[in-house]
Amino acid sequence: MAIGQLKKGGYSELSFGEIASELGVSRANIHHHFSNKANLAKVALTKYIEDDLAQLQALIDEYPNDFPKVLRAIDKHFEELYSEHPEEGICACCSLLLNTADVPSELKTLAKNYFERLCALFESGIRRSQEAGTISKSVRASDLAWECVMLGIAIIGLGTVVTDEFVHHPARSFFRAKAEELS
Repeated sequence: MAIGQLKKGGYSELSFGEIASELGVSRANIHHHFSNKANLAKVALTKYIEDDLAQLQALIDEYPNDFPKVLRAIDKHFEELYSEHPEEGICACCSLLLNTADVPSELKTLAKNYFERLCALFESGIRRSQEAGTISKSVRASDLAWECVMLGIAIIGLGTVVTDEFVHHPARSFFRAKAEELS
């Protein structure tokens, strides 16, 4: 629930009262486990990041020599994620970094570190594909990883702000087009 709120509107959307209501517990119970909003956000964001990176690693392991298939799988994942929860955004870290007015610096740092780790995972998948010959070695893996992550994330962030229908979400065409370009 906390991640859904972070995805929907960033840190300002996080509400102890709404979480307590959805769980059917008292607000005091939530405060007992999480002393403040920043602590709740940190715990939720850390779990979100670790789960997301594990999913990406699983995709890279599933398609170890074909990074374009990883990109197509990411596109499919976004489609499923968005169709299950259209009221939420796609990325909690984007929401935190786009709506930074009241976001504690520790959360901004967690989000930035996530993007760096994401880039490293993309780069490892790209290198494996280059070694297998499914992606040209003429492109630096680090540059391609940076492009996929940063442009992809920027488009996801923009799409989350601009549209509420995933079918029109700019990230769909970006990851699909990048997969086709690399194939």
